[in-house]
Parts: sequence; structure tokens; C-alpha cells
Amino acid sequence: MVRQFRSGIRPLAHALALVLCAALPAWAAPADLSAAQRAWVARQAALRFAPEKDYGPFIYVDGEGNPLGLSMDFLRLIGAKTGLRFTVMEALNLDQNLALAKSGAVDLLSSLRPTPERARFLGFTTAYVSIPAALIERAGAPASSLADMGGRRVALGKGYAVEAYARERYPTVTWVALPNDEEALAELRAGRVDAAVADLASLRFISGRRGWNDLRVVEQLGFDYTLSFAYRKDSPELGAVLQRGLQAISAREKNVILARWLPPLAGTWQNRPLAPMAGVAALLLLAAGLAAWSRRRRGDGQG
Repeated sequence: MVRQFRSGIRPLAHALALVLCAALPAWAAPADLSAAQRAWVARQAALRFAPEKDYGPFIYVDGEGNPLGLSMDFLRLIGAKTGLRFTVMEALNLDQNLALAKSGAVDLLSSLRPTPERARFLGFTTAYVSIPAALIERAGAPASSLADMGGRRVALGKGYAVEAYARERYPTVTWVALPNDEEALAELRAGRVDAAVADLASLRFISGRRGWNDLRVVEQLGFDYTLSFAYRKDSPELGAVLQRGLQAISAREKNVILARWLPPLAGTWQNRPLAPMAGVAALLLLAAGLAAWSRRRRGDGQG
């Protein structure tokens, strides 16, 4: 198995001043870095990584302030394969992290879908997982599609990649932008919005953690979160090394991480309560992730 690393982080007012580094497992291959890239890595201080505080299962912090999630496991493995070290900053909401990245106050973000706006100040690796976004309603409510929800209130994550997509395609919907998916789902459960938009993995994670079994997925939006690592656009060397590290992660290593955070179960999702829907969401995620990985392995990739 991939070795588990306990971070030992505790919340602080600002930076969480922890340098993430890990020994490479004996069976894992290091990244194929050029001599120039190895020299660049050796010159670097620990890079400032800004995690989201509540985007499980991809990146979040537990009650003690420890950063966890699928993206965190990938980042640790990239560090082990490349020699990169990372200082974990205070966990914030996505819009706050994007503002920090735009100002140059952080070096690295995770769990992001490239967009034209973000590409103005960020570079991106290839995606390491792909997740469909869906429309969610309360169980027992009459099913509605977004096309029929003109004038109704629908919650989604503020600054999330799906926000611009949803606003452009469904301009008559009254969109309610909230700090994260959990707040969007809480507003839905409280009856203050008519529906919410979130990715299936986050829905499954949040509902499982909170015991919210009164939600159901109505439809997929035709929008996938193809999640990547994002880095300062003025540091192409960092982007190249991150990409080499990502490409060095074997199918075996990736499957271990996916199985940990997206365990496959049986079930169905269409117009069903969340509990039986959850399993197929995981299967969809796992299949999408493996397909994307296979395509990248067959291609040339980035250097």
C-alpha cells in the first residue's frame, strides 16, 4: 500500500508552517527529472500550498487542522517522487485561495478545474481525476430539471468552475453563490433554496459525514470537474516538475488513492435518495478517473 503520512498540523492564525515531505516507498519509481529540473528543485525553499478547508473528499481539514483528502495524497506522492517540499498555509474557502494566488501570496493550489479566468494567473497540470456535477433536490420534492427552474433559487459554490457554466446556460435561474458545497446543501435541506449544484463525490462525502440521507440527484449537468494542480503562472519550472511527478504516479499508486477516497459500491443515482445513489457515484468517479489516466499514459504528456 501507499505509505500513510500523518501531518501533525495544528491550526494557527496564518501559515500552518508544516513542510510536507515523505520517503519514497520502496516499490515506487521516482519522477524522471532532467538535470536542470533536479537542480531547480534543490534550490527551492518549501512551496506555499493553499488548501481548501472544506472540499472533501479532495481537500479538507479535520477537527485538529490536519489537511486530508485525495488531492493531499497525490501531492504527498508528487513530493516524494520529485523532492519538492510544501508548506501548508491556513485552509480557506476557494474564492479566498484564488485571491491569494492572484496576488502571488501562494505558489500552489489543488483540486481545480482550468478556466479562462484562472488561466490568466495560474498554470495547470493535467487532470488527476474527473467528477460529474449534478442537480440535487430534497427527497420527496417533485423532480425538476434546471431547464424548468427559471426564477427559482439554486445554490452552488462561489467561485467554483461550475458557477460560470451554470449561469451562462441557465440565466433565468436565481443562482445563490455560497462559500462551499456543504453550505449549499445545508441551505437546500433547510428549504431556503429549491435545489443545489455540486459534484457527486462532494455530495457523497458531505452527506456521509453529516448523515444527510434526505437528498437525491435529479440530473447530471453535462459538466465534469477535471481536477488539476494549479501553480503560479510565473513559475513554469514548478509546473514542469509537478507534471513529471504526476506522470510518475503508477496506475497501482493511483488506484490505491482512488480506492481510499472513492470506494466502489453498488447502487443507482437517478431520482433516488442519496444512500443508494452514493455507490454508483463512486463508480462513475473511479471510471472517469481511470479513463483520464489511461489517456494521459498513452499520450506524450507535458514536460
